[in-house]
Amino acid sequence: MGKISGEALNVDLNVTNSWLINVWPKLNEKYTPDNIFNADETGIFCKMTPDKTLKFKGEKCVGGKLSKECITAFVAANISCTEKRKIMVIGKSKNPRCFKNIKRLPVTYKADKSAWMTSILFEEEIRKWDAELKGRKVLLLVDNCPAHPNLSNLINIEMIFFPANTTSILQPMDQSVIKSLKSHYRKKILMEIIESDGNASINMLDAVNFLSKAWEEVTAATIRHSFRHAGLRSFANAEEEIEFENEDTLSEWITQFNTLHTFTPEDLQNYVEIDENLVTTISLTDEEILNAVTKGEGEQKEDEEEAQPDEVVIPSIQQALDAAKLLEKYLLFHEDDPKLSQKMGEIHRKIQKQYWQNKKVQTKMTDYLK
Repeated sequence: MGKISGEALNVDLNVTNSWLINVWPKLNEKYTPDNIFNADETGIFCKMTPDKTLKFKGEKCVGGKLSKECITAFVAANISCTEKRKIMVIGKSKNPRCFKNIKRLPVTYKADKSAWMTSILFEEEIRKWDAELKGRKVLLLVDNCPAHPNLSNLINIEMIFFPANTTSILQPMDQSVIKSLKSHYRKKILMEIIESDGNASINMLDAVNFLSKAWEEVTAATIRHSFRHAGLRSFANAEEEIEFENEDTLSEWITQFNTLHTFTPEDLQNYVEIDENLVTTISLTDEEILNAVTKGEGEQKEDEEEAQPDEVVIPSIQQALDAAKLLEKYLLFHEDDPKLSQKMGEIHRKIQKQYWQNKKVQTKMTDYLK
């Protein structure tokens, strides 16, 4: 049995209410809001543009050509809305060509042959998080899907599973957070399409950058609303609710601008919701787990060949320096915020320093003998 992104099975409200009344208060009183987290994964068609929504509608991303467009994102945030964990992205290719020579990615990137969350990847991420906490004790609420094993010997994380078939109601990330993440992500792609006059081509590097920025833009109001809607946070004041309701939909956002496009509000709504039925996890047999660990060289090579079109041209130091100078000049004419100009100046100086570092004459051993 696999887990479907945004899955809403028949929920037993008696079980849900019993958990909220009898279990949740005891957990809640053990931890401060800063130390109570919820985490969940969701499937995303990472390269999809609005004109492809009919082609992708209903696709669950289980094999076939469209599955190459799928990734899984794993997100976590706390109930106080003060902390969002670095987003984890699972793609099909272990070494996408567009990542070549990248020193630091804005996400935690992992690979799986189906781009799904597995028990192996989940355990790696949670144990890494557990080690990073260094004595800080946190409660982590997750659903009991096949890829979320009950981990023993965790030192700092107490992991609690929601009752079966209740996550569509109890899981905060499923309320509004993931929907907001996808809306911001789609907005990034629309901006790229419009800014490039329709010539945008999204690769995995673009996808992880867009997802990281989209995650940053998911607001505290959205996270608060999601925990409250799940029954895990007390009712908000009217001001908080208005702040959440004022978030623009994709169609409301794009109508504010003078842009040439043919997307209807229905197109854009479908665009945000198109990957709600993607499979993100599945039960694996012992043999399948072994195969995942001992992945053959042939399959590795196939991954690299699939990633070949994603290779990107690395900007030169000269191009970076020219761009920094141009941006610094642009801010002089169009921006009166001194802090922004100061930050741009720092970037310019850092790139300039690298430029002149590269120009240094290399000292030879023979120079010391003169």
